[in-house]
Amino acid sequence: IFAINQHRLGEATELPSIPRVIQASEAVLFTLNPWNSPKTLTRVWCLWEFLQAVKSEKKVLPTMPQREESNFVQTMRQDPSMIEGILTTIDVLHANATVIKDKEVIFEEIDGSLGVDEMNSLVKQNLKLCLQGVAIDRCFGGNDLPSVDVF
Repeated sequence: IFAINQHRLGEATELPSIPRVIQASEAVLFTLNPWNSPKTLTRVWCLWEFLQAVKSEKKVLPTMPQREESNFVQTMRQDPSMIEGILTTIDVLHANATVIKDKEVIFEEIDGSLGVDEMNSLVKQNLKLCLQGVAIDRCFGGNDLPSVDVF
């Protein structure tokens, strides 16, 4: 999300802006790099944004670098159960933020709304659907999901 300055979270307008920005969007891209251990799953900001997209009923479009996509397709053809392994690593309690205050404020917001367990459940459920969609699309045709190149 490029509309939010994550380093000014302490200002009262920053965190509440995220849901409004996502609601105004058609979809949210969620980067999976590396695909089997995405860094985005270790960042509290990324999980929070993912959750906001789910709550706003927005499409979450997984994207990955082309080399990761090739590895993903190869693995899915050999062992589709790998998706479950990735999902077991998701736990917002272990997610980090560069600025400790950001993590504290986001956790307060999570605790005051649906709670950590429900958030983990929603993220896992929706990420599983995303990964299954990519697997089906990539393994059996179609090429209409976005992919990115690593800078």
